[in-house]
Amino acid sequence: MSGSGNAAPEDFDTVIRLFESGQDAQAAEMCQRLLATAPQDLSLLNMLGVIAAKSGQFGIAAGHFRDAMAI
Repeated sequence: MSGSGNAAPEDFDTVIRLFESGQDAQAAEMCQRLLATAPQDLSLLNMLGVIAAKSGQFGIAAGHFRDAMAI
């Protein structure tokens, strides 16, 4: 992890690769793990929102987007 409160770029790249290959559950799990040490990472929060919206969980998606906007 970088010292800026964000996940390391290579970790986020892995999240993107998982998402793009249709492994949404694994991408979401990785986002959650990374957020444990980088709780204000806007990219991770946004990605969780995208994943939730893709699966039709719009209330959960909105929550993740709200969390990102609150930072």
